[in-house]
Amino acid sequence: MSLGFFQPNPETYVKHHESFANIPDIQFKDADGNPTALRALKPKVVFINYWATWCPPCIAEMPKVNELYKKFRNDPKVAFLMVDVDNDLPKAKAFMLKNGYDLPLYIQSSNVPESVLDGTIPTTLVFGKDGKLIYKHSGAADYGSERFEEFIRQNR
Repeated sequence: MSLGFFQPNPETYVKHHESFANIPDIQFKDADGNPTALRALKPKVVFINYWATWCPPCIAEMPKVNELYKKFRNDPKVAFLMVDVDNDLPKAKAFMLKNGYDLPLYIQSSNVPESVLDGTIPTTLVFGKDGKLIYKHSGAADYGSERFEEFIRQNR
């Protein structure tokens, strides 16, 4: 499956979706069982990707997500959360290891409003350093593009 069909355009998203101001604090657990909350990640830019090991579009976009992560993994102003919608961290870890990805794994530990996550995977959310949603896309996309990398850099 090729990702050339969708190049993310975060500028268009920001212009047309300013209504996500009142998103509740979303809770997660990392692969070691440590809790974290979206609010606790401020003032970082937070890239969240909801995915599953059995989802072909998720698998197709994963190499590009991994490329983006490698560029920012040591940046203290950016956080990545790869949220396994099946809540099966051992299976997700095995998938990452098998494919040579080094992405930080999480599971959801609170409800997420349907306006933010409607059940479609993959779904990618980016929250700005002020905690507001600045990008949302449901479906696979090429997050390894220079344009998207620049979007992350500009919002740090």
